[in-house]
Amino acid sequence: MEPPKPQMVQIIENRSRVTGIVQDIQEQTELPDFVRLTVQVATVQPVTGFADLLSRQSPATAEVLARRSSLPAGLSGKRVEMTVRMAPMAKLFLQDDSIRFLDAPAR
Repeated sequence: MEPPKPQMVQIIENRSRVTGIVQDIQEQTELPDFVRLTVQVATVQPVTGFADLLSRQSPATAEVLARRSSLPAGLSGKRVEMTVRMAPMAKLFLQDDSIRFLDAPAR
């Protein structure tokens, strides 16, 4: 019996636009420059020109890994829009500098 042959996995460039409320921000020990955002998801939409691997899952919450250096201050509890990509093992990563607040601060 022959040993199994390694399988090639095609990487699919993908992006999804997520809106929701940042519920929690936690340090990420496996990736020291990253934090884990827990987002209560309101909507997921495709990004033009990219495959959308997240919309069909309709997640109620999403765990998004983000570079600490790309995040604005004051995210916790705020309604935001962000662009994410799905990596292997269904991990979601924030596209650097894609997050924006949806609620304008009171003046």
